[in-house]
Amino acid sequence: MRPTITKKITGSALAILVLILSGLVLSCSADKQELPPAPEVVLKDVAGKQVELKDFRNKVVIVNFFATWCGPCRMEIPQLINLQGKFKDKGFQVIGISLDPNPAAVLEPFAKNMKIPYPLLLGNQDTALTFGGFRGIPTTFLITRDGKIFKKYTGVQPETVLEKDIAGLL
Repeated sequence: MRPTITKKITGSALAILVLILSGLVLSCSADKQELPPAPEVVLKDVAGKQVELKDFRNKVVIVNFFATWCGPCRMEIPQLINLQGKFKDKGFQVIGISLDPNPAAVLEPFAKNMKIPYPLLLGNQDTALTFGGFRGIPTTFLITRDGKIFKKYTGVQPETVLEKDIAGLL
């Protein structure tokens, strides 16, 4: 009688194990969804030079939407400067896109005052819409080396969160 009970338990245990493993396989394949491509954006920088987002392929890129008048945006800039310095030599680039009403007039003095070492581009509402639109700033997108949007962050993020995500892509 014992061998029959053992076979039933073993058979039940095997069936449960198969169900668990099939669930894990399904959840892993669902996690590996295709990342959406970053939009092909062409904007002018503070000097009037055209900059294309695709020029930064083969780098991990943060695209940070901000405005000079935005308090949280200003709080976030020092950590973006730190991240740019820390990972620049490893293939990382920060790009700021200003959503100021008249960015050409305010961006250059702002960049000098804040000592921003990364490119600042003149954006607008249409630029935000190409990234799918969003409700507030700062909004930041982390883009992979092959030009896919890996993550979107709304609001100021702890530098450690950004650092961990960037390091994981480098």
